[in-house]
Amino acid sequence: MTIYVDCTLSHGRAITTGIQRVVKKIIQHQPEQKFKIIPVRFDGRDFIKIKSERIHTSSYFSRFVQYCKDALVATWFYLQIKKSYLLLAKGFEFLSRSLHNNEAIRFEKGDVLLIADLIHSEQYVKKLAGLKTTGHSIYQIAYDILPITFPDFFHKDDVDRFHKIVNSWPLYVKKIYAISKKVAHEIKGLNPALDVDYFYLGTDISNSSPQNELKIDFLKNSYFLSVGTIEPRKNHLHIMATFRKLWASGSDAKLVFVGRLGWKMEGIISEIEKLSIEYPDKFLWRKNVSDDELNAYYRNTKAVICASYDEGYGLPIVEALTNGASVICSDIPVFREIGSENCTYFSFDMESVNSLYRLLLEGRYIKSASNFKQITWQQAVTDLLGKIEKDALHC
Repeated sequence: MTIYVDCTLSHGRAITTGIQRVVKKIIQHQPEQKFKIIPVRFDGRDFIKIKSERIHTSSYFSRFVQYCKDALVATWFYLQIKKSYLLLAKGFEFLSRSLHNNEAIRFEKGDVLLIADLIHSEQYVKKLAGLKTTGHSIYQIAYDILPITFPDFFHKDDVDRFHKIVNSWPLYVKKIYAISKKVAHEIKGLNPALDVDYFYLGTDISNSSPQNELKIDFLKNSYFLSVGTIEPRKNHLHIMATFRKLWASGSDAKLVFVGRLGWKMEGIISEIEKLSIEYPDKFLWRKNVSDDELNAYYRNTKAVICASYDEGYGLPIVEALTNGASVICSDIPVFREIGSENCTYFSFDMESVNSLYRLLLEGRYIKSASNFKQITWQQAVTDLLGKIEKDALHC
């Protein structure tokens, strides 16, 4: 049996966070089971085999475009040309993919397709529905349904696109694998007819070399860390408001954000820029860090703060606990599911006894992660693919 892994959207992108990280770990997996893993992309008509080492290798042009975006984002000029930029970027991406005309995949009896990306088009749905009618099993990884439950945190076009993806699942998906029990429950609530299971994501600790240890002077003292894409749902504004209040009370606490630029973040970026100017010795934002650097940040922090309104999982919590860091996170169901008793939970009410402000001010956040059971990426992917193999062989 061959498991083809659809990496269409991850292909050619240097970003390795979120969905891209999951795709990368699946492709790198060395299965103990008796099946092959082959990454593929959809070219608008057929599925094409791609080399695993090229999944997250971007072209010089795409890296230049990303550099320009990072430099201009949230400026008046960028906001004016945003739609034109997105159309141009998609055009170049399509042209780049079209230049690599490889032979289409021929699905044999027993082969299955695992959709690890979130993609939608009429041609794509038609192709998948055709595979289903010829007896092939198609499985979908579901990361969350946040564009449905929290539409205000996303652009309208993205919300509309996500609705189309979810509505198309019954046409071709045999089974959905959510990344948490909470997400699985939400999907069943949307459509009880869907067959849904779940698995947990993994994490690995890399031993960073000395040159990857923290070099910024003020980081050698204690600091608090927040890891995640800069976008409204992550609630960076609440963290910044809390630290402003701490600093006004005379606290010397330091704050570090690690996360790339996301969407609908203009107001957040404005506040970040103000903090950078007003508190240069207490606040730092790092847009891009390597895995080694990130682990160094986790190991040296006083605590990791996760303030999201909602998530599909909570990978920074797992990464932090694996590195032995204390974790303070918003009191939401999925964080309780993932962090259990290993985390300290806070209320969004700034004045409550269990507010982030009071916990930090009084030091009521230090917890031992000794009871936390780490799941490695090898174990996580083995669990997922083992479930797919078992399901496919019994269809």
